[in-house]
Amino acid sequence: KAANALRSFESNAEPQLLPMLNAFIKNATDPDVIVWNDPIQIANGYLADTLFNALKDQTYATDKKSLLYPALEVGLKQPDGRARGYLSTFLTQKLVLSDVQAVAPTLIAAVATRSQADTMFSEAIRYAGLETLAKFKIEEAIPLCLMLKEQNWHGDNLEPFQILRDIYGTAAKEVLPTLYTWKNNLPIFYADGAIGGCCPGRYVGIVSNLNSTIAALEANTPAPTLNYFKTLNSVVNTRLSLSKIQLDATATDLAMALPRFTWSKVSGPGLVSFSSNGSTASASTLATLDTPGSYVLRVSISSSSIMNAMIWWKPHRLLGYYDFQTYNNNYGTVSKDFTVVALATNNSPPDVPSNLTVTAADTSNSLNWNPAYGAT
Repeated sequence: KAANALRSFESNAEPQLLPMLNAFIKNATDPDVIVWNDPIQIANGYLADTLFNALKDQTYATDKKSLLYPALEVGLKQPDGRARGYLSTFLTQKLVLSDVQAVAPTLIAAVATRSQADTMFSEAIRYAGLETLAKFKIEEAIPLCLMLKEQNWHGDNLEPFQILRDIYGTAAKEVLPTLYTWKNNLPIFYADGAIGGCCPGRYVGIVSNLNSTIAALEANTPAPTLNYFKTLNSVVNTRLSLSKIQLDATATDLAMALPRFTWSKVSGPGLVSFSSNGSTASASTLATLDTPGSYVLRVSISSSSIMNAMIWWKPHRLLGYYDFQTYNNNYGTVSKDFTVVALATNNSPPDVPSNLTVTAADTSNSLNWNPAYGAT
């Protein structure tokens, strides 16, 4: 009752902003565990309306780390679809890229997953989240466009097509096989009444937007520069031990995942073997060179997408792309290459292994991307 009363005060409730935010965060429960005395968190629903609508400017001005971001995560996880929807305008109008990155896993989950209750109202926050991701050209929004349209063929919302066509363009080429599948099977889906059975214009609109989206993705135009949720900060160190090189790489994934380290020889006269390779444990490896000469070694450091653990729901036997997990590997993965130059000489006595001189150089100060196809 108190939360509902505060909502009635609208912007006049500002003196209670901090107590409301703290209560909103503290009162949240796990949406996947039903609390029977308040299963849809009614009080938090009222507070969400006040905090993210009537007081949206004041809420945004609070400390981000201790208040704003925790409140956003609570709001996006509310079990009630209508209550989640109260954050829609806040997402699309207030957040900047750093805000979106700060709540990335929760925001993506809110787009990909319907609320536990009042599901008919959950589309508002899902499309607002998608619009927010697309606004900043976040790569992970590309497969989410497919998911939202596949789960809502009976609706008139054409935004997924418009986002793929007008914002991502050729950067979304990898979804063309899915779009081709849709195009081939839409007539069958229309015939069984699932699309536009009562509204012929709906089917015409879907076909028109699907065709224009395919044309935009097939076009020979430059791909836009995309943004990513994940960043790798990396350092490579080397220690010399005769014909063996101890290679140590460190990487920090800002999304708290464990990066993988893959070592390889770029050039050099002989064979190079690595004691550990291609795993998270390969951050430290011993390289053995069997022939004197100049070598260029490389370590590729990669970290998986935050979407990696997401399970995609197939809604229809014809129009549901059967392996959405593929997109989890293609979108949102980051990598960075470092070059290690090793000079091995044979000017030592015959019974002493070759001497080595080792230097390490970062070949790039930024992530190396092919926007259309993910990390390289």
